Amino acid sequence: MESGTVLRGIGCALSVALLSACATSYVLVGNQHAPTNPDQVRVLIQPPPHYETIAILQTSDMAGKPCFTAQCKTNKVMSRLKDQAAKLGANAILLEGLGSRYVGSVGSSYGTASYGHGYAYGSGIGISTAINSETGKALAIYVQSDPIYTPGYIPPGAIPEGSHH
Repeated sequence: MESGTVLRGIGCALSVALLSACATSYVLVGNQHAPTNPDQVRVLIQPPPHYETIAILQTSDMAGKPCFTAQCKTNKVMSRLKDQAAKLGANAILLEGLGSRYVGSVGSSYGTASYGHGYAYGSGIGISTAINSETGKALAIYVQSDPIYTPGYIPPGAIPEGSHH
């Protein structure tokens, strides 16, 4: 087998793995809102007091530009979750989990043999590596604003009846 054939085999295997990978998927379980800016989507690990669930999100780091470090993969997953949440009108995601899953493996080998009068010799070498994907799952939520934190908010009963301001 020539090295060009080996490289084509590796390229085809990687292409199949990357093309079969999913980007972000979601299940709409509530009402969509107007799209928001992904940079404004907050990441929460505890549910806030008042929120509305919009969708269940799931993603991986497989599609697009490859990442080789764990932090790069995690950043890519978080970015995808926030991007999809923003498209659905969420202003926060409630992170349910991050993980890793086995996607497949890629390998290549090369062998050669020679023989002559009274002898035969063969040798080969092979290499294989696993392909793992970082995954993430979250709820896209819309956090209701708490009037207590609104500038100029005056709580009910703070001004006695009959007084004018």
